[in-house]
Amino acid sequence: MEITGIRSKEYICGLFYNNIQLEELMCKINHIFHRKKKESIYFLNADCVNKSFNDEEYGSILKRSSLVLGDGLGIKIATSMRGNKMLDNLNGTDLLPHLCEFSLINKKKIYLLGARPGVADKMKGNLESTYPGIEIVGHCDGFFLEKSESQVIEEINEKGADIVLVAMGVPLQEKWIAGNRASISSGLVLGVGGLFDFYSGSIPRAPRWVRTIGMEWGFRLLQEPDRLWRRYILGNPLFLLRAMKWAMRRRSL
Repeated sequence: MEITGIRSKEYICGLFYNNIQLEELMCKINHIFHRKKKESIYFLNADCVNKSFNDEEYGSILKRSSLVLGDGLGIKIATSMRGNKMLDNLNGTDLLPHLCEFSLINKKKIYLLGARPGVADKMKGNLESTYPGIEIVGHCDGFFLEKSESQVIEEINEKGADIVLVAMGVPLQEKWIAGNRASISSGLVLGVGGLFDFYSGSIPRAPRWVRTIGMEWGFRLLQEPDRLWRRYILGNPLFLLRAMKWAMRRRSL
């Protein structure tokens, strides 16, 4: 089901993202709650596109989704290959402050699900310090060591969480959201990747100037080379090749 009013979609390698600005996105989120709808938000970056080639279930989830947001320099470059412009880079880490402000103003409750045991609890404390009065009504690790999956869903619903942030990494978080969305009463559920690690202080984020020039991936690679070298050193060129072939094929039609 497509959300009415989303201005345009950009297609990359058979997937899409909603090419909108931050202000438009926040208006859409407000609309979701005003109309008492239930929506999920996913993000699309170069690694997500690569994963979709080897994981049909994950790719299908993205294709069926109403709201997918473009994230990262790779998506920006791929969009320019089609002769278009990416309006805003909308990643979960940059979006969170706006969600928190929205939650404070509109009295929306947030639930944190994901990362290693203890990380979501640290993030909760940091958010409560940064945004006094924000309601973080519960949290659980992404391995369900603190609570069972059924207990988490029950807690989300019983505590009336309006926004659920799911940080399990791609594609696990998307599959978990898609598989459990019907049982979750919250208006908005987002798959946010490594966001909890940043906001808990577990992993430092790249300086703003590094993010501005689109090199946050390089900063991440320096932090965790053993874990991320395949994703970036091999994955980025592979993505660009796939995006180039897709753009050329589209132009020839």
